[in-house]
Amino acid sequence: MNMIANLLAKLFIKNYQLVENPKVRESYARMANIFFMVVMGSMGVVKYLIGSSVGSIAISSSAFADFSDIGLAAMMMISFKLAGKKPDVKHPFGYARIEYISGIIVSMIILLLGIELLQSSIEKIVAPEPPEVSTAAYIIMAVSVVVNLTVFSVNKTVSKKIRSSSIGAAATKNIVDGLASLVILGSLVVFAIFSVDLDGYVGLLMSITVLYSAVTSFKETANPLLGLVPDLAFTEEIRKRVLSYPYVIGTHNEIVHNYGNNHCYVSLHAEFSEELSAVEIHQIIGDIEQDFLFDGIQINIHFDLVAKEDKLTMEIEKHLLEICEKLKYKVSLSDLKIMPSNAVTYLFFTATVPRDLNIGIDEMRHEFSTRISEYDSSYKAAITVSYSHV
Repeated sequence: MNMIANLLAKLFIKNYQLVENPKVRESYARMANIFFMVVMGSMGVVKYLIGSSVGSIAISSSAFADFSDIGLAAMMMISFKLAGKKPDVKHPFGYARIEYISGIIVSMIILLLGIELLQSSIEKIVAPEPPEVSTAAYIIMAVSVVVNLTVFSVNKTVSKKIRSSSIGAAATKNIVDGLASLVILGSLVVFAIFSVDLDGYVGLLMSITVLYSAVTSFKETANPLLGLVPDLAFTEEIRKRVLSYPYVIGTHNEIVHNYGNNHCYVSLHAEFSEELSAVEIHQIIGDIEQDFLFDGIQINIHFDLVAKEDKLTMEIEKHLLEICEKLKYKVSLSDLKIMPSNAVTYLFFTATVPRDLNIGIDEMRHEFSTRISEYDSSYKAAITVSYSHV
């Protein structure tokens, strides 16, 4: 099935391999949505005509689900066009999140449609009218299964290529509709063989699938607006790329703000040797930020100076890492500063912990400090705790 999506891309999209290009991405979305509208719209018309002629509310309700796909695709086309607008004074991070907002609107429309279909199905169960089964009804529902799976394949392929949650949600609806068509086909076969009318009940099932797809679509499009944990592969790629620059010793406190596809803002702390001057470090940071900007990623780097490691520092770092390994939760350390005093050696460092940490911050500090004191009673820890954003 992926062959269809690839063939359409080769035929209708210039430079289709460059999926990271905003114009190419918009072309992929337009291609998928037009294919979606034409195929499902045609399918809906045929279903409605056959459903009305044989008196099957299940087939007619399936047609309405297909008609809703036209609105879904049209809304996504408009949203992709608006999302491509350049940043301005009022919206310095662009309009890419419009794609998510439109997805929420479409989800609510589908939800209302599902409620209406639910009401019609209940009325059919209360006052059943056996459908007039015809060969055309069998054929159209069988074709519907194949068509929905085909459109699902195209939408799923495109959603992965351009990383679009809204088109991915549309693909989810396609697979649900395909399974619903298969169930409707089964109910027609049961009626023809056993004269048992399941039409109202199947219509009820169909309305539930529409409601389910509405909720799924809503979650898929609303989650990015609420804020999701960034893709680990993306953050690791950022980290490795920054570390590839000269004199960068390490990174930590990576935070990714997502304002839509190809619109993200990254901030992180980069570690440099204290032997470098501030002027030299700022020059390196400027080069890094400029290189990322060419790739459409705005990155803001704060630098931390790392003291030249001596025997004491290496020994303390080793012991702190051993403590981290013994804890029941994942902890990463950064910004270690050692300040010897007359009778006490103060250890200042930042401990980054998971956001779903199941113990209190004070309890975590106490546990860490206790383990350090057990190692050497002259060590006193001043721990800054931060939550991981990745």
